[in-house]
Amino acid sequence: MQKIDFQPDVSRELIVRRGSFTLIAAALAIAGFMLAACGGDDSLSTDEAVQQGIADIQSGDPDAAIEVLQESIDKDPSSALAYYNLGVAQSMRGNSEQAEENYRSAIALDPNMTEALYNVGVISMENGDTEEAKSLFLRVVEIDPAFAAAYQNLGAVTFSQGDNLEAQQYFYKAAEIDANVLAAIPEQLTTTTPSSNTTATPETTVVSDEDDPATDQTSSTTL
Repeated sequence: MQKIDFQPDVSRELIVRRGSFTLIAAALAIAGFMLAACGGDDSLSTDEAVQQGIADIQSGDPDAAIEVLQESIDKDPSSALAYYNLGVAQSMRGNSEQAEENYRSAIALDPNMTEALYNVGVISMENGDTEEAKSLFLRVVEIDPAFAAAYQNLGAVTFSQGDNLEAQQYFYKAAEIDANVLAAIPEQLTTTTPSSNTTATPETTVVSDEDDPATDQTSSTTL
């Protein structure tokens, strides 16, 4: 799957995906994407619409992405990628409720889409539903054990619930995968001077069929 990052303000969003949360980050490479007109019909296939939506998001035009992806979904509501990337575009516009709705639609179609699960987890955490957030982050690391941001947010969730031992385990697991997490571990859990943020920063990622979500992941900064 291909993905591109978007970094919304954690405390407001996902993102994934957060005093800060994070959504997944990944690099998107779209080379030589061209729209082909067939028999005078310039409508896009679902795959073409997803690629066009990703290109619009990458170029900083979420409104164009929303238009092309929503039109595609109206014609064919079976694409998890279309719903997910529509969620990313909605997040860029600050429409967190619509973004969450689209992420959940993506999950209904593809229960193993870690980006969507993560982003809904970030939103749940922001909304104070730590139990759902924890459940979603656990599901993410079950699918993708290398998802450092999900472990970091598991640490943040359990720390907020008062379980310092479990939180410490999650934070250090995240740090094994991404050493940058060390700076976010709360002072109570380590002798290392902590950052003011304990959660990973949300990043919303656009997804297409060509990348493996388990391999294309980067850390993001606090929102």
